[in-house]
Amino acid sequence: MSGLLILLTSAGPGRLRTDNLYLPTVDPISLPFCILALEGGNVGTLAALVVVTGLFQVVVGMRLSRLRRFITPAVSGTLVILSIISLIPVLVDNIGARADGTGRLGTLLCMLVALAIMVLVNARGRGLLKLWSAPIGMIAGVVVAMIFGLYDFDRVRDAAWFGFPGGRWGLFGTSAADDVFGAVFFSLLPSFLILGLVVLIRTNTSSILTQFVSWRRLLSIDFREVQRANTRLGTGSIASGLVGSLPLSSTPLGIQFINRSKCASRHVGALVAVLFGVTAVVPKAWAAVVAVPRGLVVVYFLFIVVPLLTKVVASQKQGFRQSRNIVLIGLPVLLGSLIETRLVDFGDNVFWDAVTRHGLLAGSLLLVALALAFNAAERRRSVETELDVASIGIIRNFMDDVAAERAWNEDTRARLEAVAEEALLVLMQQTDAPATEAGKRLRVAATARGSTVELEFASGPTGAQNLEDRIALLADPESDMSELEIERDVSLRLLRHYATAVNHRQYNEAEIITAVVAVEGGSG
Repeated sequence: MSGLLILLTSAGPGRLRTDNLYLPTVDPISLPFCILALEGGNVGTLAALVVVTGLFQVVVGMRLSRLRRFITPAVSGTLVILSIISLIPVLVDNIGARADGTGRLGTLLCMLVALAIMVLVNARGRGLLKLWSAPIGMIAGVVVAMIFGLYDFDRVRDAAWFGFPGGRWGLFGTSAADDVFGAVFFSLLPSFLILGLVVLIRTNTSSILTQFVSWRRLLSIDFREVQRANTRLGTGSIASGLVGSLPLSSTPLGIQFINRSKCASRHVGALVAVLFGVTAVVPKAWAAVVAVPRGLVVVYFLFIVVPLLTKVVASQKQGFRQSRNIVLIGLPVLLGSLIETRLVDFGDNVFWDAVTRHGLLAGSLLLVALALAFNAAERRRSVETELDVASIGIIRNFMDDVAAERAWNEDTRARLEAVAEEALLVLMQQTDAPATEAGKRLRVAATARGSTVELEFASGPTGAQNLEDRIALLADPESDMSELEIERDVSLRLLRHYATAVNHRQYNEAEIITAVVAVEGGSG
Protein backbone atom coordinates (compact mmCIF):
# COMPACT_ATOMS: atom_id res chain seq x y z
CA MET A 1 0.00 0.00 0.00
CA SER A 2 2.92 2.37 0.69
CA GLY A 3 4.36 1.63 -2.74
CA LEU A 4 1.02 2.17 -4.50
CA LEU A 5 0.51 5.48 -2.66
CA ILE A 6 3.97 6.67 -3.72
CA LEU A 7 3.15 5.84 -7.35
CA LEU A 8 -0.16 7.72 -7.11
CA THR A 9 1.55 10.80 -5.66
CA SER A 10 4.15 10.67 -8.43
CA ALA A 11 1.84 10.19 -11.42
CA GLY A 12 -1.71 10.00 -10.07
CA PRO A 13 -4.75 12.17 -10.87
CA GLY A 14 -6.10 15.28 -9.14
CA ARG A 15 -5.21 16.04 -5.54
CA LEU A 16 -3.35 12.76 -5.11
CA ARG A 17 -0.56 14.00 -7.36
CA THR A 18 2.18 16.27 -6.02
CA ASP A 19 5.35 17.94 -7.25
CA ASN A 20 7.07 17.19 -3.94
CA LEU A 21 8.77 14.00 -2.81
CA TYR A 22 6.94 12.14 -0.02
CA LEU A 23 7.77 8.68 1.32
CA PRO A 24 4.79 7.20 3.20
CA THR A 25 5.44 4.18 5.41
CA VAL A 26 3.75 2.34 8.28
CA ASP A 27 3.29 4.62 11.29
CA PRO A 28 5.30 3.14 14.22
CA ILE A 29 3.36 5.13 16.83
CA SER A 30 0.19 3.17 16.00
CA LEU A 31 1.73 -0.26 16.72
CA PRO A 32 0.64 -0.60 20.39
CA PHE A 33 -2.99 0.08 19.55
CA CYS A 34 -2.96 -2.15 16.46
CA ILE A 35 -1.68 -4.96 18.69
CA LEU A 36 -4.52 -4.33 21.15
CA ALA A 37 -7.06 -4.39 18.31
CA LEU A 38 -5.79 -7.78 17.11
CA GLU A 39 -5.56 -9.26 20.60
CA GLY A 40 -9.01 -8.12 21.72
CA GLY A 41 -10.80 -8.38 18.38
CA ASN A 42 -9.78 -9.68 14.97
CA VAL A 43 -8.34 -8.53 11.64
CA GLY A 44 -11.72 -6.98 10.75
CA THR A 45 -11.68 -4.89 13.95
CA LEU A 46 -8.22 -3.54 13.13
CA ALA A 47 -9.24 -2.87 9.51
CA ALA A 48 -12.35 -0.93 10.57
CA LEU A 49 -10.36 1.19 13.04
CA VAL A 50 -7.68 2.02 10.45
CA VAL A 51 -10.34 2.95 7.85
CA VAL A 52 -12.10 5.27 10.31
CA THR A 53 -8.74 6.83 11.22
CA GLY A 54 -8.02 7.54 7.55
CA LEU A 55 -11.48 9.06 7.03
CA PHE A 56 -10.98 11.25 10.10
CA GLN A 57 -7.65 12.49 8.76
CA VAL A 58 -9.13 13.34 5.36
CA VAL A 59 -12.13 15.20 6.84
CA VAL A 60 -10.08 17.16 9.38
CA GLY A 61 -7.39 17.93 6.81
CA MET A 62 -10.00 19.45 4.49
CA ARG A 63 -10.96 21.92 7.26
CA LEU A 64 -7.47 22.57 8.55
CA SER A 65 -7.98 26.34 8.80
CA ARG A 66 -10.56 25.91 11.58
CA LEU A 67 -7.99 24.16 13.78
CA ARG A 68 -5.32 26.85 13.42
CA ARG A 69 -5.87 28.17 16.96
CA PHE A 70 -6.13 24.72 18.54
CA ILE A 71 -3.19 22.96 16.86
CA THR A 72 -0.51 25.22 18.32
CA PRO A 73 3.16 24.17 18.56
CA ALA A 74 2.60 23.32 22.26
CA VAL A 75 -0.41 21.10 21.53
CA SER A 76 1.33 19.44 18.56
CA GLY A 77 4.49 18.70 20.54
CA THR A 78 2.54 17.32 23.50
CA LEU A 79 0.54 14.93 21.30
CA VAL A 80 3.74 13.63 19.68
CA ILE A 81 5.37 13.13 23.12
CA LEU A 82 2.30 11.25 24.39
CA SER A 83 2.26 9.01 21.32
CA ILE A 84 5.95 8.18 21.83
CA ILE A 85 5.32 7.37 25.52
CA SER A 86 2.64 4.88 24.43
CA LEU A 87 5.40 2.85 22.72
CA ILE A 88 7.19 2.15 26.02
CA PRO A 89 5.19 -0.95 27.11
CA VAL A 90 5.48 -2.55 23.65
CA LEU A 91 9.24 -1.97 23.47
CA VAL A 92 9.79 -3.31 26.99
CA ASP A 93 7.68 -6.44 26.35
CA ASN A 94 9.56 -7.23 23.12
CA ILE A 95 13.12 -7.23 24.44
CA GLY A 96 12.69 -10.89 25.58
CA ALA A 97 15.47 -13.38 25.05
CA ARG A 98 16.12 -17.03 25.67
CA ALA A 99 15.82 -18.35 29.20
CA ASP A 100 19.49 -19.39 29.34
CA GLY A 101 22.33 -16.99 30.03
CA THR A 102 23.82 -17.31 26.53
CA GLY A 103 20.61 -16.04 24.93
CA ARG A 104 20.40 -13.05 27.26
CA LEU A 105 24.05 -12.19 26.69
CA GLY A 106 23.71 -12.55 22.91
CA THR A 107 20.62 -10.32 22.82
CA LEU A 108 22.36 -7.67 24.89
CA LEU A 109 25.51 -7.77 22.73
CA CYS A 110 23.69 -7.57 19.40
CA MET A 111 21.62 -4.63 20.72
CA LEU A 112 24.73 -2.78 21.93
CA VAL A 113 26.66 -3.43 18.70
CA ALA A 114 23.75 -2.30 16.53
CA LEU A 115 23.15 0.86 18.56
CA ALA A 116 26.86 1.76 18.71
CA ILE A 117 27.32 1.44 14.94
CA MET A 118 24.10 3.36 14.21
CA VAL A 119 25.24 6.26 16.40
CA LEU A 120 28.82 6.16 15.07
CA VAL A 121 27.82 6.17 11.38
CA ASN A 122 25.22 8.86 11.99
CA ALA A 123 27.74 11.04 13.86
CA ARG A 124 30.79 10.51 11.64
CA GLY A 125 29.20 9.72 8.29
CA ARG A 126 28.90 12.30 5.53
CA GLY A 127 26.15 12.93 3.01
CA LEU A 128 24.00 9.96 2.07
CA LEU A 129 25.98 7.63 4.34
CA LYS A 130 24.04 9.08 7.29
CA LEU A 131 20.80 7.83 5.74
CA TRP A 132 22.17 4.28 5.85
CA SER A 133 23.22 4.40 9.51
CA ALA A 134 20.17 2.42 10.73
CA PRO A 135 20.42 -0.41 8.12
CA ILE A 136 24.19 -0.70 8.63
CA GLY A 137 23.74 -0.98 12.38
CA MET A 138 20.96 -3.55 11.97
CA ILE A 139 23.12 -5.71 9.69
CA ALA A 140 25.94 -5.63 12.24
CA GLY A 141 23.49 -6.62 14.99
CA VAL A 142 22.13 -9.48 12.87
CA VAL A 143 25.68 -10.82 12.38
CA VAL A 144 26.17 -10.91 16.16
CA ALA A 145 22.74 -12.54 16.57
CA MET A 146 23.75 -15.27 14.07
CA ILE A 147 26.88 -16.01 16.09
CA PHE A 148 24.77 -16.66 19.18
CA GLY A 149 22.12 -18.59 17.23
CA LEU A 150 19.39 -15.97 17.80
CA TYR A 151 18.50 -15.46 14.14
CA ASP A 152 15.50 -17.54 12.98
CA PHE A 153 16.90 -19.22 9.84
CA ASP A 154 14.01 -21.70 9.72
CA ARG A 155 11.52 -18.92 9.06
CA VAL A 156 13.57 -17.66 6.09
CA ARG A 157 14.16 -21.21 4.77
CA ASP A 158 10.45 -22.08 4.84
CA ALA A 159 9.30 -18.85 3.15
CA ALA A 160 8.41 -18.94 -0.56
CA TRP A 161 10.22 -16.91 -3.19
CA PHE A 162 7.01 -15.39 -4.57
CA GLY A 163 3.52 -14.86 -3.18
CA PHE A 164 1.13 -12.53 -1.38
CA PRO A 165 0.48 -12.27 2.38
CA GLY A 166 -1.75 -15.11 3.52
CA GLY A 167 -4.78 -15.02 5.79
CA ARG A 168 -7.78 -12.73 5.57
CA TRP A 169 -7.39 -9.38 3.89
CA GLY A 170 -8.97 -6.83 6.21
CA LEU A 171 -12.62 -5.96 5.66
CA PHE A 172 -12.64 -7.99 2.46
CA GLY A 173 -12.10 -11.17 4.49
CA THR A 174 -14.65 -10.57 7.25
CA SER A 175 -17.74 -12.72 7.63
CA ALA A 176 -21.12 -12.18 9.30
CA ALA A 177 -19.88 -14.08 12.36
CA ASP A 178 -17.05 -11.60 12.98
CA ASP A 179 -17.77 -9.01 15.66
CA VAL A 180 -16.08 -6.14 13.81
CA PHE A 181 -17.96 -3.26 15.42
CA GLY A 182 -18.08 -4.68 18.93
CA ALA A 183 -16.91 -3.49 22.33
CA VAL A 184 -13.22 -3.63 21.32
CA PHE A 185 -13.87 -1.35 18.33
CA PHE A 186 -15.62 1.34 20.39
CA SER A 187 -13.17 1.13 23.30
CA LEU A 188 -10.19 1.70 20.96
CA LEU A 189 -11.92 4.20 18.64
CA PRO A 190 -11.01 7.32 20.71
CA SER A 191 -7.35 6.28 20.80
CA PHE A 192 -7.29 5.69 17.03
CA LEU A 193 -8.92 9.08 16.39
CA ILE A 194 -6.24 10.73 18.53
CA LEU A 195 -3.62 8.76 16.58
CA GLY A 196 -5.19 10.14 13.40
CA LEU A 197 -4.75 13.66 14.80
CA VAL A 198 -1.13 12.89 15.69
CA VAL A 199 -0.46 11.60 12.17
CA LEU A 200 -2.16 14.72 10.76
CA ILE A 201 0.07 16.99 12.84
CA ARG A 202 3.19 15.08 11.78
CA THR A 203 2.03 15.21 8.15
CA ASN A 204 1.61 18.98 8.45
CA THR A 205 5.16 19.31 9.78
CA SER A 206 6.54 16.92 7.17
CA SER A 207 4.83 18.77 4.30
CA ILE A 208 6.06 22.15 5.56
CA LEU A 209 9.67 20.91 5.93
CA THR A 210 9.51 19.21 2.52
CA GLN A 211 8.52 22.52 0.94
CA PHE A 212 11.36 24.27 2.76
CA VAL A 213 14.07 21.92 1.50
CA SER A 214 12.67 21.32 -2.01
CA TRP A 215 13.16 24.77 -3.53
CA ARG A 216 16.36 26.72 -4.14
CA ARG A 217 14.63 30.00 -3.30
CA LEU A 218 12.85 30.22 0.06
CA LEU A 219 9.10 30.49 -0.61
CA SER A 220 6.15 30.91 1.72
CA ILE A 221 4.41 27.77 2.94
CA ASP A 222 1.51 26.63 0.75
CA PHE A 223 -1.04 25.26 3.21
CA ARG A 224 -3.14 23.99 0.30
CA GLU A 225 -0.33 21.53 -0.40
CA VAL A 226 -0.31 20.65 3.33
CA GLN A 227 -4.03 19.83 3.06
CA ARG A 228 -3.44 17.74 -0.05
CA ALA A 229 -0.70 15.82 1.79
CA ASN A 230 -3.23 15.00 4.53
CA THR A 231 -5.73 13.86 1.90
CA ARG A 232 -3.16 11.58 0.30
CA LEU A 233 -2.05 9.92 3.53
CA GLY A 234 -5.63 9.65 4.78
CA THR A 235 -6.64 7.97 1.53
CA GLY A 236 -3.63 5.66 1.82
CA SER A 237 -4.65 4.68 5.37
CA ILE A 238 -8.20 3.95 4.19
CA ALA A 239 -6.90 1.65 1.46
CA SER A 240 -4.40 0.13 3.89
CA GLY A 241 -7.17 -0.64 6.38
CA LEU A 242 -9.40 -2.21 3.74
CA VAL A 243 -6.74 -4.82 2.97
CA GLY A 244 -5.86 -5.37 6.64
CA SER A 245 -2.65 -3.39 7.02
CA LEU A 246 -1.63 -0.57 9.40
CA PRO A 247 -2.06 3.25 9.25
CA LEU A 248 0.37 5.14 7.04
CA SER A 249 2.46 8.16 7.95
CA SER A 250 5.04 10.32 6.20
CA THR A 251 8.60 9.37 7.13
CA PRO A 252 11.24 12.09 7.72
CA LEU A 253 13.73 10.06 5.65
CA GLY A 254 12.42 11.79 2.52
CA ILE A 255 13.25 15.20 4.01
CA GLN A 256 16.73 14.02 5.03
CA PHE A 257 17.33 12.58 1.55
CA ILE A 258 16.34 15.87 -0.14
CA ASN A 259 18.42 17.96 2.25
CA ARG A 260 21.58 15.87 1.81
CA SER A 261 21.35 14.85 -1.83
CA LYS A 262 19.82 18.13 -3.16
CA CYS A 263 17.49 15.94 -5.22
CA ALA A 264 13.78 16.69 -4.71
CA SER A 265 12.25 15.11 -7.81
CA ARG A 266 9.04 13.18 -7.14
CA HIS A 267 10.22 10.60 -9.68
CA VAL A 268 12.76 9.38 -7.11
CA GLY A 269 9.77 8.18 -5.11
CA ALA A 270 8.83 5.86 -7.98
CA LEU A 271 12.09 3.96 -7.44
CA VAL A 272 11.23 3.50 -3.76
CA ALA A 273 7.74 2.33 -4.78
CA VAL A 274 9.26 -0.35 -7.00
CA LEU A 275 11.46 -1.52 -4.10
CA PHE A 276 8.42 -1.69 -1.78
CA GLY A 277 6.40 -3.55 -4.41
CA VAL A 278 9.08 -6.15 -5.06
CA THR A 279 9.60 -6.72 -1.33
CA ALA A 280 5.85 -7.16 -0.73
CA VAL A 281 5.55 -10.04 -3.21
CA VAL A 282 8.77 -11.81 -2.16
CA PRO A 283 7.92 -13.59 1.14
CA LYS A 284 11.53 -14.66 1.63
CA ALA A 285 12.58 -10.98 1.73
CA TRP A 286 10.20 -9.94 4.48
CA ALA A 287 10.71 -13.26 6.30
CA ALA A 288 14.37 -12.26 6.57
CA VAL A 289 13.24 -9.07 8.32
CA VAL A 290 10.74 -10.80 10.62
CA ALA A 291 13.45 -13.32 11.65
CA VAL A 292 15.50 -10.51 13.23
CA PRO A 293 15.59 -10.79 17.07
CA ARG A 294 13.07 -8.51 18.71
CA GLY A 295 15.77 -6.82 20.74
CA LEU A 296 17.22 -5.42 17.50
CA VAL A 297 13.78 -4.16 16.48
CA VAL A 298 13.61 -2.28 19.79
CA VAL A 299 17.00 -0.69 19.06
CA TYR A 300 15.79 0.36 15.60
CA PHE A 301 12.68 2.01 17.07
CA LEU A 302 14.71 3.78 19.75
CA PHE A 303 17.13 5.09 17.11
CA ILE A 304 14.18 6.57 15.19
CA VAL A 305 12.03 7.76 18.09
CA VAL A 306 14.62 9.26 20.49
CA PRO A 307 15.87 11.93 18.01
CA LEU A 308 12.23 12.79 17.24
CA LEU A 309 11.50 13.16 20.96
CA THR A 310 14.64 15.29 21.40
CA LYS A 311 13.64 17.62 18.57
CA VAL A 312 10.11 18.00 19.91
CA VAL A 313 11.36 18.83 23.42
CA ALA A 314 13.92 21.29 22.01
CA SER A 315 11.22 23.00 19.94
CA GLN A 316 9.19 23.59 23.11
CA LYS A 317 12.02 25.38 24.96
CA GLN A 318 10.73 28.81 23.98
CA GLY A 319 7.20 27.85 24.98
CA PHE A 320 8.29 26.84 28.48
CA ARG A 321 8.87 30.52 29.24
CA GLN A 322 5.09 30.91 29.45
CA SER A 323 3.36 29.45 32.50
CA ARG A 324 0.33 28.35 30.47
CA ASN A 325 2.53 26.21 28.20
CA ILE A 326 4.20 24.59 31.23
CA VAL A 327 0.75 23.50 32.42
CA LEU A 328 -0.44 22.62 28.90
CA ILE A 329 2.55 20.35 28.21
CA GLY A 330 3.52 19.15 31.68
CA LEU A 331 0.22 17.86 33.10
CA PRO A 332 -0.84 15.68 30.10
CA VAL A 333 2.68 14.22 29.74
CA LEU A 334 2.83 13.48 33.47
CA LEU A 335 -0.60 11.80 33.44
CA GLY A 336 0.23 9.76 30.31
CA SER A 337 3.54 8.61 31.78
CA LEU A 338 1.96 7.56 35.08
CA ILE A 339 -0.70 5.49 33.30
CA GLU A 340 1.67 3.82 30.82
CA THR A 341 4.08 2.84 33.62
CA ARG A 342 1.14 1.67 35.80
CA LEU A 343 2.15 3.95 38.68
CA VAL A 344 -1.40 5.20 39.22
CA ASP A 345 -4.70 3.34 39.58
CA PHE A 346 -8.09 5.02 39.19
CA GLY A 347 -10.14 2.18 40.67
CA ASP A 348 -12.72 -0.15 39.17
CA ASN A 349 -15.15 2.49 37.91
CA VAL A 350 -16.26 1.61 34.36
CA PHE A 351 -15.92 5.19 33.08
CA TRP A 352 -12.47 5.75 34.57
CA ASP A 353 -11.31 2.33 33.36
CA ALA A 354 -12.25 3.26 29.77
CA VAL A 355 -10.69 6.72 29.94
CA THR A 356 -7.48 5.76 31.73
CA ARG A 357 -6.76 2.47 30.00
CA HIS A 358 -4.15 4.11 27.74
CA GLY A 359 -1.83 6.98 28.55
CA LEU A 360 -2.27 8.50 25.09
CA LEU A 361 -6.05 8.69 25.49
CA ALA A 362 -6.04 10.06 29.05
CA GLY A 363 -3.25 12.57 28.38
CA SER A 364 -4.86 13.74 25.13
CA LEU A 365 -8.27 14.26 26.77
CA LEU A 366 -6.63 16.36 29.49
CA LEU A 367 -4.66 18.25 26.83
CA VAL A 368 -7.81 19.02 24.82
CA ALA A 369 -9.61 20.23 27.96
CA LEU A 370 -6.70 22.51 28.92
CA ALA A 371 -6.28 23.85 25.37
CA LEU A 372 -9.99 24.68 25.10
CA ALA A 373 -9.95 26.35 28.52
CA PHE A 374 -6.90 28.50 27.67
CA ASN A 375 -8.33 29.38 24.27
CA ALA A 376 -11.66 30.43 25.81
CA ALA A 377 -9.83 32.54 28.42
CA GLU A 378 -8.16 34.67 25.74
CA ARG A 379 -9.79 38.08 25.32
CA ARG A 380 -10.67 37.93 21.65
CA ARG A 381 -13.15 40.22 19.91
CA SER A 382 -14.39 39.75 16.35
CA VAL A 383 -16.73 41.22 13.76
CA GLU A 384 -18.01 39.83 10.46
CA THR A 385 -18.88 41.93 7.43
CA GLU A 386 -18.78 41.90 3.63
CA LEU A 387 -15.47 41.89 1.78
CA ASP A 388 -16.16 45.29 0.25
CA VAL A 389 -14.76 48.82 0.48
CA ALA A 390 -18.07 49.92 2.03
CA SER A 391 -17.15 47.89 5.13
CA ILE A 392 -14.29 50.23 6.07
CA GLY A 393 -16.58 52.17 8.40
CA ILE A 394 -17.64 49.04 10.27
CA ILE A 395 -14.03 47.90 10.64
CA ARG A 396 -12.92 51.35 11.86
CA ASN A 397 -15.62 51.36 14.54
CA PHE A 398 -14.54 47.87 15.60
CA MET A 399 -10.91 48.97 15.94
CA ASP A 400 -11.99 52.06 17.93
CA ASP A 401 -13.95 49.83 20.34
CA VAL A 402 -10.98 47.48 20.79
CA ALA A 403 -8.60 50.39 21.48
CA ALA A 404 -11.05 52.04 23.89
CA GLU A 405 -11.64 48.81 25.82
CA ARG A 406 -7.90 48.37 26.34
CA ALA A 407 -7.25 52.09 26.98
CA TRP A 408 -4.69 52.31 24.19
CA ASN A 409 -3.53 55.76 23.09
CA GLU A 410 -4.41 57.66 19.93
CA ASP A 411 -1.31 56.52 18.01
CA THR A 412 -2.18 52.86 18.60
CA ARG A 413 -5.80 53.42 17.56
CA ALA A 414 -4.68 55.09 14.33
CA ARG A 415 -2.21 52.27 13.65
CA LEU A 416 -4.89 49.63 14.13
CA GLU A 417 -7.23 51.44 11.75
CA ALA A 418 -4.48 51.78 9.13
CA VAL A 419 -3.56 48.09 9.31
CA ALA A 420 -7.23 47.06 9.06
CA GLU A 421 -7.88 49.29 6.04
CA GLU A 422 -4.79 48.15 4.15
CA ALA A 423 -5.50 44.47 4.91
CA LEU A 424 -9.05 44.92 3.57
CA LEU A 425 -7.76 46.54 0.36
CA VAL A 426 -5.11 43.83 -0.09
CA LEU A 427 -7.72 41.06 0.24
CA MET A 428 -9.96 42.85 -2.25
CA GLN A 429 -7.05 43.07 -4.71
CA GLN A 430 -6.47 39.33 -4.28
CA THR A 431 -10.05 38.56 -5.36
CA ASP A 432 -10.57 38.22 -9.12
CA ALA A 433 -14.33 38.81 -9.21
CA PRO A 434 -16.12 41.58 -7.26
CA ALA A 435 -16.61 40.44 -3.68
CA THR A 436 -20.29 41.35 -3.69
CA GLU A 437 -20.89 39.12 -6.71
CA ALA A 438 -18.90 36.28 -5.18
CA GLY A 439 -20.76 36.69 -1.87
CA LYS A 440 -17.51 36.69 0.11
CA ARG A 441 -17.45 37.61 3.75
CA LEU A 442 -14.65 39.00 5.90
CA ARG A 443 -14.13 38.10 9.55
CA VAL A 444 -11.85 40.36 11.60
CA ALA A 445 -10.60 39.21 15.02
CA ALA A 446 -8.39 41.05 17.52
CA THR A 447 -6.46 39.27 20.29
CA ALA A 448 -4.35 41.27 22.76
CA ARG A 449 -1.08 39.64 23.84
CA GLY A 450 1.05 41.80 26.13
CA SER A 451 2.52 44.74 24.24
CA THR A 452 1.11 43.59 20.89
CA VAL A 453 -2.26 42.83 19.37
CA GLU A 454 -2.85 40.15 16.75
CA LEU A 455 -5.28 41.14 14.01
CA GLU A 456 -6.67 38.30 11.92
CA PHE A 457 -8.49 38.83 8.61
CA ALA A 458 -10.19 35.71 7.24
CA SER A 459 -12.02 35.48 3.92
CA GLY A 460 -12.78 32.92 1.22
CA PRO A 461 -10.01 31.52 -1.02
CA THR A 462 -8.71 33.64 -3.91
CA GLY A 463 -5.97 31.55 -5.52
CA ALA A 464 -3.73 34.62 -5.89
CA GLN A 465 -0.04 34.88 -5.08
CA ASN A 466 0.95 34.56 -1.43
CA LEU A 467 1.48 37.97 0.19
CA GLU A 468 4.64 36.87 1.98
CA ASP A 469 6.25 36.15 -1.40
CA ARG A 470 5.18 39.58 -2.63
CA ILE A 471 6.58 41.22 0.50
CA ALA A 472 9.89 39.40 -0.08
CA LEU A 473 9.94 40.79 -3.63
CA LEU A 474 9.29 44.31 -2.30
CA ALA A 475 12.34 43.99 -0.04
CA ASP A 476 14.54 42.92 -2.98
CA PRO A 477 16.40 45.99 -4.25
CA GLU A 478 17.06 44.28 -7.60
CA SER A 479 13.41 43.52 -8.32
CA ASP A 480 12.24 44.98 -11.63
CA MET A 481 8.66 46.16 -11.15
CA SER A 482 6.42 48.06 -13.53
CA GLU A 483 4.48 51.17 -12.54
CA LEU A 484 1.27 49.13 -12.47
CA GLU A 485 2.79 46.63 -10.04
CA ILE A 486 4.15 49.43 -7.85
CA GLU A 487 0.69 51.03 -7.69
CA ARG A 488 -0.90 47.67 -6.93
CA ASP A 489 1.49 47.07 -4.03
CA VAL A 490 0.95 50.42 -2.28
CA SER A 491 -1.48 48.85 0.23
CA LEU A 492 0.92 45.98 0.82
CA ARG A 493 3.80 48.38 1.46
CA LEU A 494 1.69 50.34 3.96
CA LEU A 495 0.57 47.12 5.67
CA ARG A 496 4.17 46.03 6.06
CA HIS A 497 5.05 49.50 7.42
CA TYR A 498 2.35 49.68 10.11
CA ALA A 499 2.56 46.04 11.26
CA THR A 500 5.57 44.47 12.96
CA ALA A 501 4.86 41.10 11.27
CA VAL A 502 2.56 39.92 8.47
CA ASN A 503 1.64 36.28 7.85
CA HIS A 504 -0.50 34.96 5.00
CA ARG A 505 -1.97 31.44 5.04
CA GLN A 506 -3.80 30.09 2.01
CA TYR A 507 -6.09 27.10 2.51
CA ASN A 508 -8.46 25.42 0.09
CA GLU A 509 -11.44 26.80 2.01
CA ALA A 510 -10.08 30.08 3.42
CA GLU A 511 -7.46 32.79 3.16
CA ILE A 512 -6.11 34.32 6.36
CA ILE A 513 -3.90 37.38 6.88
CA THR A 514 -2.44 37.80 10.37
CA ALA A 515 -0.83 41.12 11.31
CA VAL A 516 0.93 41.78 14.62
CA VAL A 517 0.73 45.42 15.73
CA ALA A 518 2.64 47.07 18.59
CA VAL A 519 0.39 48.84 21.10
CA GLU A 520 0.88 51.52 23.74
CA GLY A 521 -1.18 52.46 26.77
CA GLY A 522 -3.14 55.67 27.14
CA SER A 523 -1.59 58.94 28.27
CA GLY A 524 -3.39 58.68 31.62
